[in-house]
Amino acid sequence: MIFGVQEGDNMKKILLLSNMYPSKKFPHYGIFVKNTENILIENNYIVKKVVIKKNDRKMIKLMSYFIYFFKSFFIMLIKKNDYIYVHYPSLSGIPVLVANLFKRQNIIINIHGNDLVPENKKDHLFLSITLKLSKCASKVIVPSEYFKKIIVEKKTSVYEKVVVFPSGGVDSNTFNKIDKNVSLGYLGLDKCYQYIGYIGRIEPSKGWNVFLDMVNEIKDPCIKFIVVGSGTEDIKYEKKVKELDLSDRIIKFDLLSQQEINYIFNALDIFVFPTFRKSESLGLVGLEAMSTNAILLSSDNYGPTSYIVDGVNGFLFKSKNVESLVSEIYKILSMSESELEMIRNNAEITLQDFSIKKLSKKLVSIFEGDK
Repeated sequence: MIFGVQEGDNMKKILLLSNMYPSKKFPHYGIFVKNTENILIENNYIVKKVVIKKNDRKMIKLMSYFIYFFKSFFIMLIKKNDYIYVHYPSLSGIPVLVANLFKRQNIIINIHGNDLVPENKKDHLFLSITLKLSKCASKVIVPSEYFKKIIVEKKTSVYEKVVVFPSGGVDSNTFNKIDKNVSLGYLGLDKCYQYIGYIGRIEPSKGWNVFLDMVNEIKDPCIKFIVVGSGTEDIKYEKKVKELDLSDRIIKFDLLSQQEINYIFNALDIFVFPTFRKSESLGLVGLEAMSTNAILLSSDNYGPTSYIVDGVNGFLFKSKNVESLVSEIYKILSMSESELEMIRNNAEITLQDFSIKKLSKKLVSIFEGDK
């Protein structure tokens, strides 16, 4: 767990709370939280944060939550903050609700995924906290119009409070175009192959199994596949790879830095985003792919459909449908370079709405009381 402070004079103070925050070992875990923190600091807010970094050891995780709850509650009671900014409010919001009983707080919550759309019994249990906090909050931030519709359906009274802000946007200093041959050389990949990739957690409903079934269907010896990620279904992943005898065709990375992932994107001919997770509120990884030379091919559901226009700035396949996915891949691989370049150019135009510079103004306007 981290307890951090950035100081300044005559600046508004924000207490940022989150049970997800990136670390060196897990650089993408809660990256949206760090993105918003950086935007606020760059716009002259004092940001104090109490956050939890990912840890797989149960006792350390339990202790981290205990410290998080205590510090959050303590700071809210004894310190003056202009805003309490809560990410993933289903769990992070527990001390906020309690502290608000003793001292009225100016609360802004930022919803991201299963804190609004439950995926298991635990999520259903904590959903009530998100909804209670949305009632107390002055603003409710969601990543997409898709999630705005869901929160309004669940809590119609919050309609006027809901603001769409796409998770801090895409940092063009990190995700950008690099010459494909340079990327292949950096990664030590053979330039004789075309590469199709999956970058994401190995978790339920993320679509890694759909990706492996697709790999099994594509027999072209000139195509290789890259998988970047790990998660709770690692054992299931390894079992399926072994059963389908795919080891020689897949290059697997567990954890990479954002800079290294940018090289992966630029080495890919196609980036496949096969998620069928209902709580996929935006799909930031898809936008990151669009910032590079990779052609984005996503399932046709949930968050990614808020920015992908099929055949214009990327492509869509029927969710969970391997035949549809394979068909779209062959279609993309058969396209001319000029046709692909048009897709990339259109992706750049789309990304203008997701640039950190533009979204920085949006986030500041939310904290200043405007939409």
